[in-house]
Amino acid sequence: AIAVVVTGLLLRWALLADPGLEPAALIAIWAMSRTVVTIIPAVVPYARPDGLATPFLDGARRWLGLWLIPAAVTLIAVRGAAGAAAILAAMLAVIVLVALAWRRLGGFTGDILGAVILLSETAALLTIAAQP
Repeated sequence: AIAVVVTGLLLRWALLADPGLEPAALIAIWAMSRTVVTIIPAVVPYARPDGLATPFLDGARRWLGLWLIPAAVTLIAVRGAAGAAAILAAMLAVIVLVALAWRRLGGFTGDILGAVILLSETAALLTIAAQP
């Protein structure tokens, strides 16, 4: 587990050190990863009967997904096709991780939401870095 964390941190460090990464693209990726976390509680059940997030679950709304639009438009405007591919990679990472958590845990936890943020950002940054 420690090797995965260290590898992930080094990968993110290298991706963020890319001089070709525009600040607007980084901000859009950051916003996208946090916005998708606000939608998950409205779609996926909480895995615990009573946890720290229980008081916030009643306020979960799907319409918050509309906030993905400005982030997506910004990323596509700045990076073009690479931005669109980054959005798809990030969303695919989110869907796979949340589906796995739902299957194995019965829903999401706070740790899953944190992992969604890190994994979606890393997937988007990796996709952008892979584009010429």
